[in-house]
Amino acid sequence: MVNTRMTWYLEKNNILIEEQAGFRSTKAQITIIAQDIEDSFQEKRHTVVEWIDMEKDFDRVWRNGLLFKLKDSGISGNIFKWIEQFLQNRKARLITQNFKSRTQSMKHGVPQGGIFSTTLFSMFMNDIQTTILKGVYGAM
Repeated sequence: MVNTRMTWYLEKNNILIEEQAGFRSTKAQITIIAQDIEDSFQEKRHTVVEWIDMEKDFDRVWRNGLLFKLKDSGISGNIFKWIEQFLQNRKARLITQNFKSRTQSMKHGVPQGGIFSTTLFSMFMNDIQTTILKGVYGAM
């Protein structure tokens, strides 16, 4: 429910840039790329597509920076407080066949395996991708 409402808010207010394709509709992204390729072909231009696969990306999210970006995007009130609590006091341990590690506090990152974490990660990366695109293509 929280993810559905957050996604709706981000999409309705055009907060996530169009080029932010991660965890979004792949059909829409394929259509955009196909149209860009066709337009470039007709206009005898080149099309450049870049995919970035970052290692341990969820583990490296700076939580305070994420919270700042959420607040800066108009996320406030109870939903902001809920997200803040969701990110606090996270713990993890490694369990293999006959071994259990000590529990470790997770001071960085968003939880692995949750759909809401993909939305939080997209929000965290949004302005970084905007900066990269401005550097590549000039003012957008």
